[in-house]
Amino acid sequence: PPSRLIAPMATLTEPACPSGPCSCERDGAAEARQGGIEEFTLLVFPCRAGDAGPSARSGVPPKPDGPALAEVTLRRHPLGLAVRLRNLGAPGRGLSDEVGPIVLTEPTRPVPVLGAVVSGASVAVACWLQAALGAERAVELGAGRGLVGFSLASLGIPTVLTDIEPAVCSALRESIGACAVEGGDAGGGADAARPAAALAELAEVRQLDWDDGLEGLNLGCTSGLLVGAELLWADDAVDSLWEAVSPLVLEQDWELVYGASMRPSNALFLDRLGAEEDAELSREGRLVMRPCCECGGWRTAEECVVAHWQRKG
Repeated sequence: PPSRLIAPMATLTEPACPSGPCSCERDGAAEARQGGIEEFTLLVFPCRAGDAGPSARSGVPPKPDGPALAEVTLRRHPLGLAVRLRNLGAPGRGLSDEVGPIVLTEPTRPVPVLGAVVSGASVAVACWLQAALGAERAVELGAGRGLVGFSLASLGIPTVLTDIEPAVCSALRESIGACAVEGGDAGGGADAARPAAALAELAEVRQLDWDDGLEGLNLGCTSGLLVGAELLWADDAVDSLWEAVSPLVLEQDWELVYGASMRPSNALFLDRLGAEEDAELSREGRLVMRPCCECGGWRTAEECVVAHWQRKG
């Protein structure tokens, strides 16, 4: 079911939120009664931005610091997941308040780490970009299921989605074709078909190992937007990611938006960005929560940070 495709990370917990922890999730009774979950919703709340290091709350995320900013609906699809994003906060820079359906195809072969799942950080970044930032073109690093990159393409931004794994790249290309079918069958006429048309025209998939640098993308001298979420799983990869993204930001006026869960390697990377004197770093805390329709409690909650890094001036 879709619930098993959300990243089962250490920060996914049953927190003591205003409505209390979910009493159904502990024994799996709710899912057993439903016979598997066909559709569920994630809500994205603001929260105080941490440093992306280990949580001082012993695994219990903070309470939301305001009303929900976005609603994300995920439903089972023959190829994996179909996702809709709805902006509930302030309107963005002329961007659509709703994106989808976006089909996220599951790779046919196992891939390392969590390249085949949808992390809370990627959900937070996709929703943040929908409301906060436009760009002339974009590149997603370590795209995985492609939620962030496909969201940008659906908003009319030419986007290159990259990943090191051939199986992931194949699944991303299949998603582009599947979105066209999904949009055509959505029953919403031209508005429903717009994301599908945008994906077919504006999304491109390329195999890339960012550990080797980004020169192979031939990005030229024009500026754009780099995006990524959950790219670091070890401290020794921080320098490689810095060396990949910093020349574009500091020399060619690209901007970087990065989604980070509470992991030491992410904290080291954000500290490295913040220490650069010629650039400025902003951080916004997000809490991605899945409510339980049975008891009104929270089944999962992932705390993360959305960081925006750009050259000064």
